[in-house]
Amino acid sequence: MRSGTHVMIDLLLNNLPAYRNRPLYIDLDQHLRRGEMPVDPQAGYVVKTHYPFTMPGGKFPEDRLMGLFENSLVLTIQRDQAEILRSLAHWHAATSDQILSRFGDGFDRFNAFWPGRDRMAIDHRMLFDRDAMQTLIRQIAERTGTEPARRFVPPPARDATQRIYLMKATTRLLGARAPRINTTIFTLK
Repeated sequence: MRSGTHVMIDLLLNNLPAYRNRPLYIDLDQHLRRGEMPVDPQAGYVVKTHYPFTMPGGKFPEDRLMGLFENSLVLTIQRDQAEILRSLAHWHAATSDQILSRFGDGFDRFNAFWPGRDRMAIDHRMLFDRDAMQTLIRQIAERTGTEPARRFVPPPARDATQRIYLMKATTRLLGARAPRINTTIFTLK
């Protein structure tokens, strides 16, 4: 499986060194489920969320959450809903219809929430096109006022299984000091 979210996170962390922090990225959904809001909007972190596709379960300071979204460059990965359903069905070992009944209203909430905010909508296919990725990194660097890495680091080839697992292990052990960050969800499913 190729998660567009994690490919994007890796592109940012490998090609915009200013964002290599500890932790490498913040999974906002996990924190919100626990009722935590650990993010300082001014800190310059990569924050991953599926909000409002996945809604937090606990209480959280909504004004702080909205402040985070309003003071950030938001990147959304655009993909055909049928492809998303196939991917989720594969991941959850369910049918597309089961996934649609479970998550269907999340698509509507997501599509209604993000337009109009400072965001870049990125076509999922761009994440696997080297020239498009390089252009995207330059655009993000300009929008955020950060300096791109001297050498572009693309995602590893899908068939480089051993290398991918080695990079993932190195990322887990060394974090921001890893020579190449790999947070992708890579399975043989």
